[in-house]
Amino acid sequence: MLAELARQAYAHLATPRREGECDIRVFDPEDPSDPSLTNVSIIEVVNDDMPFLLDSTLAELNDAGLEVRLVAHPILHVER
Repeated sequence: MLAELARQAYAHLATPRREGECDIRVFDPEDPSDPSLTNVSIIEVVNDDMPFLLDSTLAELNDAGLEVRLVAHPILHVER
């Protein structure tokens, strides 16, 4: 399941996006054979590099009482 989630995240990252636009994907992974994914939601955000955006997003999730289990924060240089 982890490999499939990584494949989907890469596909989301590779989707063309215009400068200044963000692409947000929120979903609950569905794998009835993996109980560790119960009550897990995944948030993927692809956007231009902006100072403090990750910190602000994590603060909002924390204020909503949500537990963040994993954060992956790659910063990639791309040419359009």
